[in-house]
Amino acid sequence: MPDRKFLSPLLKKWGLEITQILPHALIPGSPERTINRVVITTPGGQSFVLEEISPESLPRKREISSFLRILADHGLSCIHPYICNHRGDTITAYHQRYWLLRDYIQGIALDRAAYLHDSWRGKALGDFLIHLHHVSAQHDFPFQESFFSIVDFIRKFMKTLQIFQPKAAAEITPVFAFLEKNFFAQHDALPGGFSHGDYHPLNIVWSEREIVSVIDWEFCGRKPEIYDLALLTGCIGSEDPQALKGPLTQALLHTIKKEKIYAESSMAQLFNMVLALRFAWLSEWLRGKDHDMIRLEMDYMTLLWQNHKAIQSVWSSF
Repeated sequence: MPDRKFLSPLLKKWGLEITQILPHALIPGSPERTINRVVITTPGGQSFVLEEISPESLPRKREISSFLRILADHGLSCIHPYICNHRGDTITAYHQRYWLLRDYIQGIALDRAAYLHDSWRGKALGDFLIHLHHVSAQHDFPFQESFFSIVDFIRKFMKTLQIFQPKAAAEITPVFAFLEKNFFAQHDALPGGFSHGDYHPLNIVWSEREIVSVIDWEFCGRKPEIYDLALLTGCIGSEDPQALKGPLTQALLHTIKKEKIYAESSMAQLFNMVLALRFAWLSEWLRGKDHDMIRLEMDYMTLLWQNHKAIQSVWSSF
């Protein structure tokens, strides 16, 4: 990471001065989509995260910055958009490198074992999705990327898997066949909406009793309106399948159903969307050659498929 001599004139482009550079500060969210990132403090006692990004990511980062600013300006809470420099741009070029600045939001580490029993978190997670739905529905976002289809993704993924890992493909073929029969045709008719795209408990900055910030919007865009709820629910169950009928999931689904923000056709496909999105997670583990997670994911997908009737019955009672 660049030193103070480099960073001081860079921060002046936002009208800021550095008091400290905190290279060991814990920064929530994934570091994978930045080249460097560091926390700095200013004389006014504020803390910021400075991120260096690749030139290739500029169009997408600019799009995300625009989306977040629109959402924040129209009242969506718990998000912290990138900060504009003195030229009114969120992306700052300096020494042929590119930088973003945002508030540094601290929270409390998520207890991976205990949080699944917290009904208040389920309500908070649902309330954010409701707020996101209402705010984003008021705007036509200028999406550069096309509507994301998990069905197209699964079909391409299975073809690739059959070529390079036929044993793995054979193991999850029953899951694929189930979705092909029960979901693929219905997917294309689902209403769309603006989605966070990676909405799960680890992409939340938590305080003791509420959400402080929702982070990592790298996959945001137009998707089926049920996408975020399905991804979140699937991630809760991946921590512990019993959590699919536990207090957090119960509070989450009760909160969403009470407000009726999604069409009945979308809610009817919730389980199938949960199962479909696990193909994307499996793809991620395969790409990273994480053999332990590959095995766990395939077992989880099989468990979901084999228990689909029981799971849907439980969810219908919430």
